[in-house]
Amino acid sequence: MNKKKIFLISTASKWFDIIWNIIFNLTSIPIFLKSWGSDMLGIWLFLHSIFSYIYLPNLSYQTFIYNKNLQLKKNRREISQNIYNSAIFSFLVSFIILLIYFFLKNEYEINYMINFNDTLKNEFYEIIFLYIIFIIFTYSVAPFFSDSLIIFGYQHLYSWFYSIKNFASSCAILISVYFINCNLKETIINFIIIEVIFYIFFFIKTFKFLSKENIIFKSFDFNISINNFIKSLWILITNILYSFTNHGLRILIIYILNPLSLTIFSAIKTISNLISKSINSLSDPMLPNIMELFNRKKEIKINNYLTIFYLFTIIIFFPLITIFNFFIEIFFHYWTIGQINFNRSLYFFLVAAVLLNSIFMPINLIVSGFNLNKEKLISNLIATIFLFTSTFALYEIYKITAFGIGLFIYEIMNSFIIFFIFLKTIKQKKINISLNLFFYSLALLSINLTCLVLIFAKFYGSITVVILINFLILLKIINKLNSNIKIQIKKLIEIK
Repeated sequence: MNKKKIFLISTASKWFDIIWNIIFNLTSIPIFLKSWGSDMLGIWLFLHSIFSYIYLPNLSYQTFIYNKNLQLKKNRREISQNIYNSAIFSFLVSFIILLIYFFLKNEYEINYMINFNDTLKNEFYEIIFLYIIFIIFTYSVAPFFSDSLIIFGYQHLYSWFYSIKNFASSCAILISVYFINCNLKETIINFIIIEVIFYIFFFIKTFKFLSKENIIFKSFDFNISINNFIKSLWILITNILYSFTNHGLRILIIYILNPLSLTIFSAIKTISNLISKSINSLSDPMLPNIMELFNRKKEIKINNYLTIFYLFTIIIFFPLITIFNFFIEIFFHYWTIGQINFNRSLYFFLVAAVLLNSIFMPINLIVSGFNLNKEKLISNLIATIFLFTSTFALYEIYKITAFGIGLFIYEIMNSFIIFFIFLKTIKQKKINISLNLFFYSLALLSINLTCLVLIFAKFYGSITVVILINFLILLKIINKLNSNIKIQIKKLIEIK
């Protein structure tokens, strides 16, 4: 199968994820609110934040190995060595996470932060223990193998596998809560059972594919494993810093405020996350192809990929978000069955952060693809300092909105630092990248955010003027691409 078909099929799976995520979030929030209440929903969200930190060391290690393998130009011997050594080492490291769990479980500060009643607290710890065991035997090793096969043209298969797996496991959650009336622990157990069934199928098929591609285990080299893991620590620290923008803030909110405040924050952030995932549908399948083109110094095709991404962002993505913003308050009221108040200011800053991140996403992917982990760490560290400094400085005045302002400031700092790292990198690689559409996208972002403010202020006359300006800029962009748009678009989609 050629790369164009693989790219399109993989992108289709991402759009399936987006559509299902929209359906799941539209249905799960009212179901949880009706069955469990807003406080228990806050605890559910808090639990998922804990889960994210459990698999973070594995995720960072997997990301490093994947990026390293991308640069090996399908060298089967080295890729085999990397993935098998790393999978075995990652499996062993996961047991260290289990030991950390037993240590933290008895810490006074941790128990003070988890201010639940004794019954709920015991159930909370039992769920975390079950999840760690699940991670050890599945997620700690599986992505090493699937990521390596993606490089050899299996991306479409694994994209759809993970999409169907996530669909089935999230259906198990909804069925457990709505139809079977399960409590928190029972719901998680049903989720894990479905996941394990899929992972059994995953390992059976994956090892057949690995054998077919002659990616086989020869010997375990501890030195290679530990060296790669040490190098991946830069990604781990970066991911921990980045996680403060999501799960870290959730934990902070439940510590400073209460589960209800976390429910309010997370409900609004769920909408911004859906926006973010929709743009990921194009960027995720892009990375393997664009890094291969960088290795081959194919400037024209690299620029074609970037053009496709930014055309999608400014011609389709931004206008859809603007239309959605007209109905957001009505939608939010019915979605949360009237139990959660909509916070306009918080929504504005969360959406602004997501849209800014979407414009810089290809640049961020390229920097990650070159394993510039120290540079990304420095960028995230500086941005995280600004995140917490601004949040705590503004908390007394703006309360929960301060967390949204902090996230927006974080994205501004991190995005522009990554941009300068990107410019330095392509200069060193002697590759010429056109950034015209990137700067147009930034201009259109400011127009779209202005439009959102006017929507909330109900200045509909001014909104018409802003939309007209937006439309004129879009026309200018299209005219600059090529006098014959059909020919240009045809060239852009020739991804071979």
